[in-house]
Amino acid sequence: MSISNFTKKHTIVLSIYILLLVLANFFLILQFEDFYPGCLYMCMAIVLVLIPSLFLPVRAWLILWGVLLLFYPIEIACWSTMHEQLTVGFLASIWYTDMAEASEQVGNFIGLIIASLIFFAAYFFFIFRYFPN
Repeated sequence: MSISNFTKKHTIVLSIYILLLVLANFFLILQFEDFYPGCLYMCMAIVLVLIPSLFLPVRAWLILWGVLLLFYPIEIACWSTMHEQLTVGFLASIWYTDMAEASEQVGNFIGLIIASLIFFAAYFFFIFRYFPN
């Protein structure tokens, strides 16, 4: 579906998707940056989200960003535990953890895990419902 065939409903749904894709950047900017650099980072985030729309159909670039959204729960877990952005050290601690530590962390983030699963199911459901091939 090309953008020229969009109805008002498609435009609203697409705007909601773009806001969802830059939502983590917005919270990151509020927590870690000053106002002017934060505005610049937000503009860059929106541009980066929209770049694939120049050469991919809408459904394909939303699916592409949906796959990249799978890193959001890890980012949120890093913010809530370390109070900083996602780092290589945090990823290494996830990668090199043993089963006992992993089960403790899963217990701490069960709400985040359930919310993420519901979010991803809804994200992809609405892509396939509102943006046909």
